[in-house]
Amino acid sequence: MAKGFFISKSLGVVGLVLGLGAVATIIALSVVYSQEKQRADDLSSQVPSSTSAAVTPGTTIAGTAQATTANGTAQATTTKPLEPWDHMRLPKTLMPTFYNISLQPFLTEVAPNLYIFKGNSTVDFQCKQPTDLILIHSKKLNYTLQGAFLVSVTGVDVTAPAIHSTWLEEKTEYLVVKLKENLQQNKNYQLHAVFTGELADDLAGFYRSAYTEGTATKLLATTQMQAADARKAFPCFDEPAMKANFSITLIHLPHYKALSNMPIKSAKQVTMPGGEIWTQTEFHPTLKMSTYLLGFIVSEFENVSAIKNNILAVNKNVNLPSTVKIIMDRWTLQMGFPVLTVDTSTGIISQKHFLLDPESPVERPSPFKFGRSSFSFSSLIQSVTQRFSSPFELQQFQAHNPEGRLLPSACPSPALH
Repeated sequence: MAKGFFISKSLGVVGLVLGLGAVATIIALSVVYSQEKQRADDLSSQVPSSTSAAVTPGTTIAGTAQATTANGTAQATTTKPLEPWDHMRLPKTLMPTFYNISLQPFLTEVAPNLYIFKGNSTVDFQCKQPTDLILIHSKKLNYTLQGAFLVSVTGVDVTAPAIHSTWLEEKTEYLVVKLKENLQQNKNYQLHAVFTGELADDLAGFYRSAYTEGTATKLLATTQMQAADARKAFPCFDEPAMKANFSITLIHLPHYKALSNMPIKSAKQVTMPGGEIWTQTEFHPTLKMSTYLLGFIVSEFENVSAIKNNILAVNKNVNLPSTVKIIMDRWTLQMGFPVLTVDTSTGIISQKHFLLDPESPVERPSPFKFGRSSFSFSSLIQSVTQRFSSPFELQQFQAHNPEGRLLPSACPSPALH
């Protein structure tokens, strides 16, 4: 007898249903594909012929980019060439040599939750290659017009060409100055600016910060220029390789103290237009350094310094008098020598008196600022770790090279910090 096999009725019904479903799906997908293809063909036929030009393979048209079609021909599509101010990096045509900067922070509101600072600056620069364009970094600064332009340009050893136009490029953070003629190679010029900026609480550029002392909330104005926020405090060539000397002047109310990278040169009382008396503190010019190493602070904090023979200890900005001043007195000044010494006659930095590893990473010279939480502890409850870590942290920042880290870096790098 022949052998065979049997399929149950229910299994046969299921198989039939699945087969019909598969056929229906294939038909539906075919219809959808046909409709989409027809729609794409219709859109292609509506493209104006004036927007592209057929060219033979292997040829290019200046100012255009090529796209190859299915039949092997190429179509040229027009692209706009980048302007100098569209690039993120500065051109090598200009090199700054000296900045003269004056800033006046207002630590009272001018509007709800709005604090500002006013400033003016002059930057000396040398033309390395003939150019009719000045690009200088600027971020969130509002300029007072000088005639019809945002800034003015004068010559030091030559007559400066007239300005054609000025404008701000927010995307690349440039102030652009277009001149009517080229600057001359190896000649020196000055760019003058008057501006206003927001003293925001964003920890960038020239900003404000708040702290409590007892029951009072107090404000200070300080800086964080690294990596590229000096441009938020004043117009500058804000790249590490663009090193220059800086002269800083801070105008503040008399009960505030001002500190910067260098010792105070002079401090005098000045009368403002409204009759109010302010203090104008001018600092000695810095050594040649990058913009991101610049620092200054206006606060009610005390500062401690020590002078021994011809050796000058770097000023130390101490955060809150009731805690950090005790730390500095106990661990630094009472040691009988400054932590960081600079021979004022030769400029040589001595590391033999460091209280921590001389090979520790260095960033910037004084002033130094720290968050309150770092040192806000009761004198009655102090662990051994707190007693040692607090002065060590203070001195770590003092072990920074005041010559502005003599590295030829062209742009900020985490490896440098």
